[in-house]
Amino acid sequence: MKQLARRIVYWFGLNKDVEDYVKACVICHQMTAISKKAPYSRWIPTTKPFSRIHADFFHFDRKVFLVVVDSFTKWIELEYMRFGLPDVVVTDGGPPFNSDKFVTFLENQGILVMKSPPYHPESNGQAERTVRGSDKKIKKKE
Repeated sequence: MKQLARRIVYWFGLNKDVEDYVKACVICHQMTAISKKAPYSRWIPTTKPFSRIHADFFHFDRKVFLVVVDSFTKWIELEYMRFGLPDVVVTDGGPPFNSDKFVTFLENQGILVMKSPPYHPESNGQAERTVRGSDKKIKKKE
């Protein structure tokens, strides 16, 4: 920007004025990544795809997105959360949904976590019916 400004016009203190202008720019600050040193985490290296994923929500243009990244392949799944975050998540309490970190993550988002009783899949009927229907559709395509 300084080079462009110098080609068009010049005054004493031009560089400082341009720098001050950019420092005061609200949009510039919103778009600039904050370069703070994050604490180092030593993740155990993964040896196969989707053995560990990393997920987070982010906001862009007043919309919420969910991003999921596979630690092995770096495959990215990005999903626009059309209806926002759920109020309640109901699972069967199986290992993928039973982690303290997963439950805490949902609760920190203000999401109530509920589990159907063990050995009673019918109490999470909506998900069970969807799994059954999806299973049939996948088998038809094979």
